[in-house]
Amino acid sequence: MFRVLLYSDDPQFCMKMVAECERLGFQIRLVDYLEEIKEQYEIVAVDVGSDFKKTRYISKAKETFRVPIFAITNKMNSKLQAKCNDDGASLTFEKKIFIQSLHSIKSHVENA
Repeated sequence: MFRVLLYSDDPQFCMKMVAECERLGFQIRLVDYLEEIKEQYEIVAVDVGSDFKKTRYISKAKETFRVPIFAITNKMNSKLQAKCNDDGASLTFEKKIFIQSLHSIKSHVENA
């Protein structure tokens, strides 16, 4: 089973992610930014929204997990994208695009 860990405080985005993961047969765990996670996942997504301060959770996830870390933004912004990359994100996506790309992301991760 493909397992996704999502750090987010956006209820709308969480609902959409749960629905898409259910549709694709993925397991998803929703957590807040301060929760300590011991289990391993295939990917970790950190919803930074538009908040530069939340990019620090990307660094924390990178230290904890040895899997691709995806930064998820409300709207693509070159400065925010650069900050996410500097903090260790494998890739940065807008929320809508990330949801649409989940199946492709799974294929890339499994074939890496």
